[in-house]
Amino acid sequence: MKLELIVVFGNWCAKCNMMMPIIDEIAVEYKDDLQVTKVEVKNEDEDLQKNYGVDIVPTFLIRKNGEEVGRMSGLIDKRLMIKRIFSVL
Repeated sequence: MKLELIVVFGNWCAKCNMMMPIIDEIAVEYKDDLQVTKVEVKNEDEDLQKNYGVDIVPTFLIRKNGEEVGRMSGLIDKRLMIKRIFSVL
């Protein structure tokens, strides 16, 4: 089964906007092994907080077989992100 990367972001967030080109590159480069899902938040989204425990953006949730196996937040180097995503295999 593919790994899933859930990207929690806000359009109003400068760090999120800086990370989006990197996320898009990863999605294309690893499309056979990784499903990327983007979830946009509107300032304070209580359901997102309850469901994922996310209180800062950008947050990157790594899921395998529907279970969260990792998480990162903030500005992250592309190589480090790829390493962390695929370290759960």
